Amino acid sequence: MAEVLVSLTILSMVGAGVASMLTAVSQGTTAQTATQRVTVKRRVLTSRVDAALRSSCRVLAIGRDVVVLWTGDSRANGLPDLSELRRIEWRAGSGEMWMYAARPDLDEKRDRTFTFDQNFETLTRIWRRSKYFPGQRWGRDIVAWEPSVDSGALGDVRLVRYDITVRNDDGSEAIATRAVALRGRVP
Repeated sequence: MAEVLVSLTILSMVGAGVASMLTAVSQGTTAQTATQRVTVKRRVLTSRVDAALRSSCRVLAIGRDVVVLWTGDSRANGLPDLSELRRIEWRAGSGEMWMYAARPDLDEKRDRTFTFDQNFETLTRIWRRSKYFPGQRWGRDIVAWEPSVDSGALGDVRLVRYDITVRNDDGSEAIATRAVALRGRVP
């Protein structure tokens, strides 16, 4: 009888050890999944922003939470047109990143030509409310986005830097610091 009692005690201790190891593995896997999720979210977002910046030829406006880009002179008039603009903005209130661009089917009659001395931050903020310059949400749970350029004339800028902070479901945050060269052909 004593041997049975000793064997049951040993068996219960082994069972408790196995249960605690399974719990530890489960919690470790959950933490790893959360880390992977925020990493993927950050990489997708930075890939989108990097591609938009890289393919542009000129920064037309930059602010604390917005960048307005000229994608190129597709109408060959030497000036930025609505169909050639792209606006990337971060909305602090909702924690969302949005990109605005003219619809691909925008006809020439509705396309507007702008001069370089205009305020493109204000222009694109107004146009984003229209059906001709719709937005696409690029990401959520963004804690901060800070674009910047070296001092000097915006027309001469060839490098845009930005820091972006993304929050995961568990409250953890991941920060990415990027520097992207504009590679679009300057007219």
